[in-house]
Amino acid sequence: MKKIRYTLIYAMLLILALTPAIAWADNAPASDKTINIQLKLGNDYITINDQAITVETPYVSKGATLVPLRVITTAFGATLSWDSETQTVGLKNGSTAISMKIGSMAAAVNGTEEQLEASPELKNGTTMVPLRFIAEKFGAKVGYDESTSSITITGNQSASTGSGDIDSDLGKTHIGNSFYGWSMKYPSGLVKGYESFQEDYVSFDDANGEFKISVSVESDMSENMSEDALLGLLADEVEEAVLEKKFVSEGKRAYALILSKADGKMYEYRAYQQGDKVYIIYFTIKKEENYKITTKYNAYKDLLDSFKLTFDASDKTLKDLSKVKDGNRKYSDETYGVSLTLPADWSKVNGSNEALYFADPKKQKGFSFA
Repeated sequence: MKKIRYTLIYAMLLILALTPAIAWADNAPASDKTINIQLKLGNDYITINDQAITVETPYVSKGATLVPLRVITTAFGATLSWDSETQTVGLKNGSTAISMKIGSMAAAVNGTEEQLEASPELKNGTTMVPLRFIAEKFGAKVGYDESTSSITITGNQSASTGSGDIDSDLGKTHIGNSFYGWSMKYPSGLVKGYESFQEDYVSFDDANGEFKISVSVESDMSENMSEDALLGLLADEVEEAVLEKKFVSEGKRAYALILSKADGKMYEYRAYQQGDKVYIIYFTIKKEENYKITTKYNAYKDLLDSFKLTFDASDKTLKDLSKVKDGNRKYSDETYGVSLTLPADWSKVNGSNEALYFADPKKQKGFSFA
């Protein structure tokens, strides 16, 4: 039995070696990257590795300096999670995981409870967190110059952090996907949630728990669908009571729109078509009363209206979510310890016994890890 198993493994590796479209990525460990953060109390900007970024003004609460959450994720490349129901922030950098709750003086560091000098707060719609506590837990050194009210943080970003370059979010005001050709505004506090393997679905949560927005791309659709057909396709996505259903034409931009309501929440669905692809936007306002507040609704509408069926690769303010380059997609899995480069049209299929299985669109070629 072992001989058969080894033979199969050898055969699979031989096939991979002979398949030019599939390549192993370089697994050499990267060195830690130096972080240098400088800020001054009262200023509405900070510098990270000599790059300035405008932020909600840091301030002192109960002796602790609070900074926007995005300062931490941008500088350290920390992975961010947000539970809107409990208003709990999760940060992970290397082997250190921190959990904090808005308004609570208790934090959990790798599962062990510790006390904060000041609790995280919401200020002008921005989540503010205690800088020194987080920075020191992530292994950084914090210095304070009382004469100038200036703070300096120096440390390293762990090479194992999954968010990529330290400055990946610096100066980014828009976000999108170059492979599928869409983009939209990227306001502060917008946190990426789930993204599918093929990048045809991605969701974002508002860090303050007010809304959620998702983008889904349907490929191989009939081109030049009629207004009724596009509305019909969109209606299939709606489960709530429909309040409004119409086709909107605004210059070159045209889309199907459905507004619905259920359980105290408001939902807006939009469907755009370009070629054989249909782009569906799902927008959830988690409290109906926010839909009726003009300033909030205008902010929601501004985000929705910013969605475009274009991706300008030359725009330095535009963050690209796609991992596709030259027709291939990079994929890594820490559980199996593999890094692959696959053809962009290949899919990840749920296999039995928790195996990783990849296949081409026609399921005629594939391989797995078990």
